[in-house]
Amino acid sequence: MNRSIDLMEELARESNNVFLMNRRGYLFATARSEQIDRYLRAAEDAAGFGAGPVRVHRSSAGTYQPAPAQGFEAQPIGTDVITDPSLIRRHFPYLAPDTVALLHARRCGWFSGQQLGMYMLERARDKGCA
Repeated sequence: MNRSIDLMEELARESNNVFLMNRRGYLFATARSEQIDRYLRAAEDAAGFGAGPVRVHRSSAGTYQPAPAQGFEAQPIGTDVITDPSLIRRHFPYLAPDTVALLHARRCGWFSGQQLGMYMLERARDKGCA
C-alpha cells in the first residue's frame, strides 16, 4: 500500500494535484471503552506492517496534529489513538458525546477518481496513445 500511495503522491505533485488528493486519513470512533485495547492492537499491527508509528493521546496536552481539509504534503504517517475526551471534543465536536476513543489512520484519504482518470488519459495521449 505504501508504494501505491507513493506513486499517487508523485502523480499529484507532477499534476499540481489536479485530482485533489488529500491525506485526511480514516477515522474510527467508539463509545465502548472495551474497544480501546482493540484500537491499540490494530495500530500496533499496522505499525508492524510498515504503516508508521503509533501515537497515543491520553491527555489534551498531547501533540495530536489534526488533518487539514486539503492537500497531502507534510502530513504524519502511522496511527493516532485518542482517548482523552477533551481532545476528542476539541477536534471532532460533531461526534456523539459518549465517544471514548478514536483511531485515526493517517496515510489515507481520498481523491477524485474521475479527475485522475482524465489526467492519466491526457498523459497517455501525450505519449501517442489514441
